[in-house]
Amino acid sequence: MIVAALPAHPDPVWGLGLGATVFLIASGAVWGSVHLRENAHDNWARKVDVAFAGLQERATDIFEELRNAIDAVVPPAGAPFDPKTVVADPAPVGKLAKYAVKVLKERMRIRRQFKTFLVICSIAKWLSFVFAGAVFISTALYFFQYANTLLWQTASWIAASIFGLGVVVVILYSGIEGRLQQSYEHSGSTLEMGAT
Repeated sequence: MIVAALPAHPDPVWGLGLGATVFLIASGAVWGSVHLRENAHDNWARKVDVAFAGLQERATDIFEELRNAIDAVVPPAGAPFDPKTVVADPAPVGKLAKYAVKVLKERMRIRRQFKTFLVICSIAKWLSFVFAGAVFISTALYFFQYANTLLWQTASWIAASIFGLGVVVVILYSGIEGRLQQSYEHSGSTLEMGAT
C-alpha cells in the first residue's frame, strides 16, 4: 500500500481555503439558528393550540357519528327480535371507531411533537456553535500544530462528526415540522399559516 507523505509545512491555500469556507458556512448556521427556537415557538404555538382544539372537535363529531352508526346496527335494549337486524353489516362501525381513535392519538401527539420540535431547535442552535468552534480549532491546529498530525486530524474528524450530527438534527427538524403541519391540516383549521 502506497501512502502519500504529508508535506513538511501546512498548505495555506488548502488550509485557509477549506477552513475559511467551512467556517463561513458554520457562522451562517450559527446566525440562522440563534433565534430558531423563538421563531419556531412564535410560528407554531398558536397553530398547535388551534390544531389540538380542532382535532378534539373532530373526534367529538366522529364519536357522534359512531353513536348513530351503532344505534343503526344494534337494536335498542328490550326490543323484540327482528331477523332483518341480525344481518346488518357492522363494518362501518369498526371503520368509524378506528378513525376516531386515530384522530384522538393525533390530538394527543401534537403537543408532545411541538415540545420535541422546540428541543430540536435548541439542539440545532448549540450544535451550530460547537461546529463553528470545532472548525475554527481544527483550522488553527492545522496551521500551528501541523507537525502533530494526530492532533489536527482528530480535531478535523470531530468537526466532521459534529457536521454529521447537524445533518441528523436538520432531518429531525424537517420531519417533525412536517408532522406538525400534517396534524394542523387534519384539524380542519382555517387559521392562516403565516398568522400567529
